Amino acid sequence: MSSNKSTAIKVMITKITDEAFPIFVEAVLTDCHGETHCFSDKLPIFSSEYNPVLPCEGTLRCTILQDNGETCLIDTSLPDGVWSTQGLFSFEVLKTQLIFSL
Repeated sequence: MSSNKSTAIKVMITKITDEAFPIFVEAVLTDCHGETHCFSDKLPIFSSEYNPVLPCEGTLRCTILQDNGETCLIDTSLPDGVWSTQGLFSFEVLKTQLIFSL
């Protein structure tokens, strides 16, 4: 991976968990094994929309640790320090779930 590329994984923002400022939401990632992983963080971590209609798609920035062809092992703790509600940060996902941008 080139260092000037940003990588993100697609997530589904499912609900608002705290309406204070900043708004906190719950987002769900489904890995390549069909397991779901929940994340709870500030809305801007997952979306640039200020007031999205939920549920809606979002993204979570990540780092690719290993490219396995059709799947990748990713780390959600880098670059933004985001872990699942179970304390996990490493997930195997389908490459089609990733978004690459400059």
